[in-house]
Amino acid sequence: MNIEVPAPIPAILRHDPSSHYHWLELARRASVEAIADLKRTGWRWSRYREQWYTNRRYYTISGAFDVTDEGDCEYSAERGERLQARADCHRDRSTAAYDRSNASVEHIPLGQPILIGHHSERGHRAALKRSDNAMRKSVEEGKIAADLDYRAKSSARHQAHKQTPGAMQRRVDRLRVEEHQLERIIAAQLPERAERGEETATYAKQCNWRLERVRSEIATLTEAIEAAGGILADQLAEAGIVAEVGDLVKIHGFSGIVKRVNTKTYTIEIRNKGPKGWVLKLDRTRLQEVIAKATDIEQMRRQLDCIENN
Repeated sequence: MNIEVPAPIPAILRHDPSSHYHWLELARRASVEAIADLKRTGWRWSRYREQWYTNRRYYTISGAFDVTDEGDCEYSAERGERLQARADCHRDRSTAAYDRSNASVEHIPLGQPILIGHHSERGHRAALKRSDNAMRKSVEEGKIAADLDYRAKSSARHQAHKQTPGAMQRRVDRLRVEEHQLERIIAAQLPERAERGEETATYAKQCNWRLERVRSEIATLTEAIEAAGGILADQLAEAGIVAEVGDLVKIHGFSGIVKRVNTKTYTIEIRNKGPKGWVLKLDRTRLQEVIAKATDIEQMRRQLDCIENN
């Protein structure tokens, strides 16, 4: 007796470089076993996209799917517009419910009490109930619209921040670390596993694919950073303004005195945080401004001392 083996389901694989999610779009509904396998390996279902997604760096896809890689997508960049469209929809519902609430009682004179025992009592109570329900619906929809507005603006701000030179440079630094890790895995770990008799073809294919993606993203981000003029610390250095020990700087929203300068970090002390100050070590890509040089600060202190002594 021959058992028919179902043909693999055609699927399209996409990668979102902004959110670092992988998306899997199926041509048709998968079997219960295939879906269970996807869930077991970390894939989740998106009702809006009607696709499976995962944020795992190294994912697995069962042989039940015939996967075609279609490159990058920009789903995360579309999130703000999608949330704003939902906010507008709920705002329209809120306005419509508010108008229904007013229309339900427009035939009743302002301040007219319910006439107990009168033939209009039943209709009066029903109109007030309809108006109250519609107003509650209006308030509820308004709250949802306000929340979606906030989320849409937050998403837009986050996407704009990720396009700044500092954020892109930090992403490049993380990708370079991952690039070195993948190179070590391909050069050392995969041969060792093969010698032990382990199956490494699938894992090797995925590592090579990931390494290619990492190098491509590094190249793209590096070009974008150069087009933006580089990070602020480098721009200031080209203008002859270099943050040194003793300078007053603003970095990552904090203002403090530079205590130490490294290749990639600044150590600053914030004097207004307790009697001993508050020491922070922050990446140089987060530098926002050199407020005052150490020489200028010392000169200001001397002037203040002279004023006090006089």
